[in-house]
Amino acid sequence: MAFSELVQRLLGSSGSKAQAKHRLLTVLVSDRLGLSSEQIEALRQDILTTISRHLPVDSENIRIDFVHEHPAEVVINAPMRRQPKSS
Repeated sequence: MAFSELVQRLLGSSGSKAQAKHRLLTVLVSDRLGLSSEQIEALRQDILTTISRHLPVDSENIRIDFVHEHPAEVVINAPMRRQPKSS
């Protein structure tokens, strides 16, 4: 294992390759849906706000992806926060 790979794993950095892939997928999805990058980001924020209003989700680790297959899909991975048990 290379030192840079070890550092990425320890720090959780996804690296520039993953970031470039994410940007490319965003462009593909925005093109397929006919939405700008700003509109997609606004949609992500709206989804996050709505889910957070109704469910105790871990907003730091929520993931909202727009899949560019036909038909396009929205995939939401929203880990739930633990609620303290009431006595």
